[in-house]
Amino acid sequence: GTPKEKLKRYPASYIKLGFGNRITPLAEIVYNETSLQNTTVGAYYKHLSSSGKRENQKFSSNTAGAYLTQYFDKFKFGASFDYERDVHHFYGYDPDSFSFDSKDVRQRLRTFQGGLDFGTATVNSTRTEFSQDFNFRHSSTLPGDKEQAYIGTTAVKQRILNYHSVSADFTFNINRLDFVSGTQLNRNVFNFGGEYRFNNDDWDVSAGFEVAFDDTCVFFFPRINFSKRLFEQKLIFYAGWNT
Repeated sequence: GTPKEKLKRYPASYIKLGFGNRITPLAEIVYNETSLQNTTVGAYYKHLSSSGKRENQKFSSNTAGAYLTQYFDKFKFGASFDYERDVHHFYGYDPDSFSFDSKDVRQRLRTFQGGLDFGTATVNSTRTEFSQDFNFRHSSTLPGDKEQAYIGTTAVKQRILNYHSVSADFTFNINRLDFVSGTQLNRNVFNFGGEYRFNNDDWDVSAGFEVAFDDTCVFFFPRINFSKRLFEQKLIFYAGWNT
């Protein structure tokens, strides 16, 4: 038979440090705990910045986050949090003709985001799979603009016999943008979909739909996918229609 390629193992935790020209330090610290039986937990921090010779030619990027997943007998629960801070300066001007203080050309984008998820971890006696997640995001700029978003998805899948399944999902996306000028924009989008699927590891056929609507419009989208394994499963024919 064909010899199996040995998969390369990568470290779960690592520290990466670097330094480049134009005074460009880089740091990346990643930690993942893998020794716990029913729990996965981890955290990370990444930094990249640079300073050039031109006036105000500099930027910095910092991201950090942590996550936790807990597995129970039949269910699992997860949580995550991420923080991102990007600072840039507009330096594309002729320094011989113009000069600006750093604070006058400084731009900053800061984002906090996190999420919770809950669902089935194994196939139960009813062969029903369920998942629920909720995520939030808060972003702000240095001038004072702010954006808030709340996103959630509910999904249910029911397996029937050996190769059949039906599923349904619902997603909401509530977004609010407040400008420093006082203008406010609101966008609320909701999606609902359903699908039937047949999959016996040779044929994979699915057909369904998705309906999306906001405060003013309703849209209908089809979901149709078809695939067939060919030549001893070395080649896959695929066709689909997803709008």
